[in-house]
Amino acid sequence: MRTRTDRLLLAGLLTLWAGLVALAVSVLPPVDLGVPWAGATATLLAGAVIGTVWAMAVRSLVVLAAYPLLRRRQRPVPHRPSDDSVALLYCTADDFDGARLAASMQQTHPVTTCILDDSRRTDSRAAIDAFARRTGVEVVRRADRSGFKAGNLNHFLSLGHAHDWVVVMDSDQELPPTFVRRALDHAADRAASGVRVGVVQGRQTTRRGVTGFADEFGPLLESHVHTTMLVRSAFGSTCFLGRGGLVSTTCLRATGGFPEVVAEDMAFSIEAARHGFDVSYAADLVSVEDFPVDYAAFKTQHEKFSQSNVEMLRRYAGSLLRSPLRAWHKIDLMLEMTTATVGVAVTALLLVFSAATLTASAGASFPAWVGLTLGAGGVLPLVPETLRRLRGRDPVSALLFVVRAMALYSSMLLSTAGAVIGVLGGRRARFIVTPKTRTRSRAATCRTDVVVAAVLLALTVAGCGSPVPALSVATAAACAVYYSVRSGRWETASPREDLRLAA
Repeated sequence: MRTRTDRLLLAGLLTLWAGLVALAVSVLPPVDLGVPWAGATATLLAGAVIGTVWAMAVRSLVVLAAYPLLRRRQRPVPHRPSDDSVALLYCTADDFDGARLAASMQQTHPVTTCILDDSRRTDSRAAIDAFARRTGVEVVRRADRSGFKAGNLNHFLSLGHAHDWVVVMDSDQELPPTFVRRALDHAADRAASGVRVGVVQGRQTTRRGVTGFADEFGPLLESHVHTTMLVRSAFGSTCFLGRGGLVSTTCLRATGGFPEVVAEDMAFSIEAARHGFDVSYAADLVSVEDFPVDYAAFKTQHEKFSQSNVEMLRRYAGSLLRSPLRAWHKIDLMLEMTTATVGVAVTALLLVFSAATLTASAGASFPAWVGLTLGAGGVLPLVPETLRRLRGRDPVSALLFVVRAMALYSSMLLSTAGAVIGVLGGRRARFIVTPKTRTRSRAATCRTDVVVAAVLLALTVAGCGSPVPALSVATAAACAVYYSVRSGRWETASPREDLRLAA
């Protein structure tokens, strides 16, 4: 019955996507590229991209509609005594923070703490060794840094440590004292329902009072991730986020460890689901982490995410569609993998499309309503945080946030394009550690954007007599310049205590 239902659902979702593509193709003006089949191919490609963006918007609308209902249905999970052994795996590479690790070690459930150190600098290693001598934690190092963060974790697992569970931590993360105990409660509760528990994923909040940039945009990450994760959990498509989660070593043995790719979290989520393990979301498991300190750090992090999405699309799309995962889970993950590629494709195809229509004798224009719906689809992920600010009776803050967030993600266009084109062209995706300190050079974060935008403007003016086709790229470059100058001057919020959850 489940297989039949899944097939019907998958067929329905694919039909919806095909219908959206057909609608887009039907309303696009004809283009003349000099070859009979070239114009039709360009229209079909543009329609496929636009239809996919519309499908993503439908997904976002489903999430936004379902969230209020699911939030009210959340039930408390009872405490269940457990003697399971748990290891805290603290991953670091020249960004060790002893104070946050020391706070995270104060768990109400007994834990073993291991620092998985990929640091190269001698001062970083010395600080870790000194911390280990004071606290008695184990430090695990390896001869090389292959396999990125996943390789670091797999090296630890290969050493034969006997634990029932591991908690994966990033270097800037801090866990509340009850994190492990409550995570085990959630695991036991799910197991009592007959579920093979692979991961219990917690919720992240961002630390306040560090920089003004982080104070402004950190809550966006919190609201968006919590909303999507809660709805995903109801549909059985929760993903491991790579940190702040309790992971079963039984699941790790079944999957062969963490896939050694940049997006090891998404890849492991797929492998866990393929092997019959559940990845569940526990909204009351809250840890604190840093948001990128400034625009340059955010841009670096976004480039890493873009590369990892394309790598996942190249390596996992085929096997994902053939896997026994539920239909909604497949579609959800496919849309997640294609986000960066589709965003770049929209800009590229519309640039070519508008240039072709400007030079064509017919002079047909691109439908304004299509552009508006594409823009609206991009704004939907901002809705949860906007509503949160409106509930705080601060409409001015909400309006400024929407404008600033739209400009921030617009400014990512050219760096995302470079990451997507590079990985699609065969370059290996790189695991880039997000900088923990502010950049000194503001020009370095926007120089390439300005140069590319200027070249494209010149080419479109020379080729079709108008700068209109390249205006989206020019706007993105202008936003990059704004944030390169503005983010370091952002007023930091008044320092306040980091979130500490009581039992």
